[in-house]
Amino acid sequence: MKNKDCNLVRDLLPNYIENLTNNDTNLFIENHLKECSECTTILNSMKSDENENEKTKSKKFVKFSKKFRKKYRILKTIVLIIVLLFLVHFIRNFIILTSQYRHVDEHINMNNYHVRSYFYQLDQVLFEDTYYKDGNALKLACFSQTNHFDNSTSVIVPEYIDLYYNNKHYNYSTDYISGIKYYKESDYDYTHDYSILYSSEKPDFLALIFQSALGRIDSTKCNGIDCYRIISNYDGYKYYSYFDKKTGFPVRGSNPSTLQNGQEFLLTTDLFIEFGTVTDEDLKVPNGDEYKPYEDVEDILLNAMLKDNIEKDDLESFKANLQYMLDENIEINPEYYEKYKYLLEE
Repeated sequence: MKNKDCNLVRDLLPNYIENLTNNDTNLFIENHLKECSECTTILNSMKSDENENEKTKSKKFVKFSKKFRKKYRILKTIVLIIVLLFLVHFIRNFIILTSQYRHVDEHINMNNYHVRSYFYQLDQVLFEDTYYKDGNALKLACFSQTNHFDNSTSVIVPEYIDLYYNNKHYNYSTDYISGIKYYKESDYDYTHDYSILYSSEKPDFLALIFQSALGRIDSTKCNGIDCYRIISNYDGYKYYSYFDKKTGFPVRGSNPSTLQNGQEFLLTTDLFIEFGTVTDEDLKVPNGDEYKPYEDVEDILLNAMLKDNIEKDDLESFKANLQYMLDENIEINPEYYEKYKYLLEE
């Protein structure tokens, strides 16, 4: 009977030690232990092992806690260093950008300026001059087939000439079909082209914060000028802007662009800006006496266009141009009218 009780008690001892047994079971075990030295010895041994296990667990926990606190301190140090580096980066960029805008205010003269711009597009270069003086402006643009840095010769193709004078806009053009030079006149109040002098347009405070936080600014030379280079990332592309350290004005900008045929290329713009140098002579159209009022040559230009439509077998355009000339009472070459008037009856 004793052996049976011993076996039962020994099975219950682990739960007894963990206080998982009920009161009746506890009473049964304790009464048995009073009479059985062997079971008592086993209980003491089990309690000793339990204490050792607790000590081992406690030591492991202390060791783990020390390692965790050490790693946590290291992590906090790393995070603190990153935050400090970011703050240094942000404050430096913010100071540079705000100082650049102050330089612009100190040097800008919106009453008299000359801007020369170079736009590099694959093998073509569009260069544009803008002269502005006391409310009047002259803009000239030409295409060149080479980069101006290599000093090589190239074919210069006039693109457009715009004169803004006494609240009038005069657009000077050369007809590519007839070669006739002409100009059109319209009422227009000139407004400053801030796409050129965009550094004089201060961003709002949030935009300045964003640019200071995410932009990268370094120092370099561009076109022989000491510049700050601002590198920004947008939509997976990098954008580069160069600003004169002394004046804050833009010197160069580069950004990815796409042609109508889908071909991608890097569009680079160089700017050369000077103030207080424009004279009345600069506002005169080069060879301006060669250009005639559009009204005086309109019939010649439109008849030349009809001829070009015929040569290209573009009867749809020919029909539209012919109808326009009839509606506006513009003289039509009799040969064209007699031969193609049937198009108007269709």
